Amino acid sequence: MDPGRSSAWELQASSITLLHGCVAPTVGLPPLRPGELRRCGTTFHPAVAKRAPTGGPLPEGPVAHPGLQPHPEGLCSVQRLPAGEALAVVGGYVLPGLTHGSAFVARGHEALSPAARGQLRRMAAPLGGDEAAEALVWPALTRLWRLPFPSELFPDLGALELHMLGYGSLAALIADPGLRSQPPIADPAGPAASDGEMEISMLDPNCALVSVTVRGCPLLVLVALRALEPGEVLTCDHGAAWREGLETPEWRLLRFNGIVPEELKRSLG
Repeated sequence: MDPGRSSAWELQASSITLLHGCVAPTVGLPPLRPGELRRCGTTFHPAVAKRAPTGGPLPEGPVAHPGLQPHPEGLCSVQRLPAGEALAVVGGYVLPGLTHGSAFVARGHEALSPAARGQLRRMAAPLGGDEAAEALVWPALTRLWRLPFPSELFPDLGALELHMLGYGSLAALIADPGLRSQPPIADPAGPAASDGEMEISMLDPNCALVSVTVRGCPLLVLVALRALEPGEVLTCDHGAAWREGLETPEWRLLRFNGIVPEELKRSLG
């Protein structure tokens, strides 16, 4: 690939390593490309970065409370944390959704490194493990690690997306209780989970995602909704748009073949 002729989403994909722990801050983030901006572990695409107001210095690296640690279920507290505590900045790569974001979801796997492409093919093994199977698994995977990003400061760019594959921070590991309502299905064209099933699965998340602006920079911050006890697993409602991403044709076909979102997210966390 010639970086001089590659779009930013291709450069992002070429930096992704789909290895266990790839979202952990200890692995380190890819180096900044020309025109990108990074604040608190959040990397902004050049189209967003050139419009981002910066009212003061902020750290480049990920920001997370020292009372958090990875857990088999996602992320947990290791000490008592009070209600309202800011726990972490949710890091990732911020892209304009309708242009670069949609291209990354559709074709980002074409620019993956050989090692990452090999792991993607192993994930696609239940569907045959060929290029067609990869093209189904990749958009499902990106939707699992994608969140809407606050776009009020960038009205001309449309909706923004935060992509956490390869660029995520510790906060990316937090579980959405909605994953538990996504079991394998008998028919990929069958009905989705009922509203009652979803309502039960979403009971009592203990954290929330809050849009904040710090020194002029928009960020997505994880906040405790109530006091968290040592060893408690953190859960958070990722929002209706995120859950709708788990009902796309790709995800329905994956669940039909026994690949459920909870297991796939855990395999990369």
